[in-house]
Amino acid sequence: MALKHLDNFQFWTDTLPGQPGTFASTSGTTIVANRLHQAISGISGGALISNNITDQGTYVLNGRLNIVSTGAFQPINEAIWQLDDNGNNQCGLCVQPDNKLRFYRQSAFVPIALASILAMVFDNAITFYDFEAKFVIGNAGSVELRIGGGVQIGPTVVDNQQTGNSTANSVRLAAQSSGSQGITMNWEHMIVMDGSGANLNGNFIGPVDVVLLPPTGDGFYTAWSLTGAATRWQAVQTADGDTSYISASAVGTKNTFEHGNLPLTATAVIATGIWCNAREDDAVTRGFKVLLRDSTPTDALGSTEFFVGPDYLYFFQPFEISPFTGIAWTVSEVNTVEYGVQVTT
Repeated sequence: MALKHLDNFQFWTDTLPGQPGTFASTSGTTIVANRLHQAISGISGGALISNNITDQGTYVLNGRLNIVSTGAFQPINEAIWQLDDNGNNQCGLCVQPDNKLRFYRQSAFVPIALASILAMVFDNAITFYDFEAKFVIGNAGSVELRIGGGVQIGPTVVDNQQTGNSTANSVRLAAQSSGSQGITMNWEHMIVMDGSGANLNGNFIGPVDVVLLPPTGDGFYTAWSLTGAATRWQAVQTADGDTSYISASAVGTKNTFEHGNLPLTATAVIATGIWCNAREDDAVTRGFKVLLRDSTPTDALGSTEFFVGPDYLYFFQPFEISPFTGIAWTVSEVNTVEYGVQVTT
């Protein structure tokens, strides 16, 4: 699948362990007004997105963000995105002292490609930009940057490989290992895509909205046991550890949920994805798959079987196209489908 990560940070918290991203610093990265807020000082901090990302040579990163300010000790470059190879910096995108954007290689900010035309506006969380950057990693790799759907840099052939591998396996937001004096910004959403897949296939998708559709009611299947809440959908609406949850152990046991509709302004659906937060509470190997049920009714299981451990973790199942039709999702189809889980091991 080309879609590797999709969220708008509305179910992240400052302290919850095992969330979709890992706060690489205990300070500076928080959730403010359902946005990922980063006020990074010095050369540490940031948020690391690593779930469901394996070694990839091509990345398309899509994010909507506001740059509030950069560090006080200009001139210095401030990182926005960084691709890491097993924790080592590979390449990334930064803000220059002239407030323009530039791609770089390694943590010392070796510049690659020309700077952008656009100079960023720092206006205290007012102006949000739709960023989209494509990286093809290699000694003769390439980079391209689009802002609001318009090309700002490239596509340009560059050497953007710093390590011995022409791949990366994690994405860092904001700070990196050296060279930064600090940056403050707010993220509305983050999308990570690679160069494979039948639909997105490493292509630019332009400015989009990422809409969270949390459960609003119990669906057709209600076989999982309930603990700590009045209804199953309320038990899973917020990831609160062992306070409220649903559970099952028998293979084949299903549970689904209803959800709200997409905004009336929605005209098309690029892709969908389901996040699950789960752990096991016994010593037996346990696995599950994401379950969808449409209005016909037909059931469809996600392609990935997730195996759980003793600690809560988030698991992401992308659905680039509808598993029921084999083509792009429609707004009405998304509005009527139920989602849930099925025990598979």
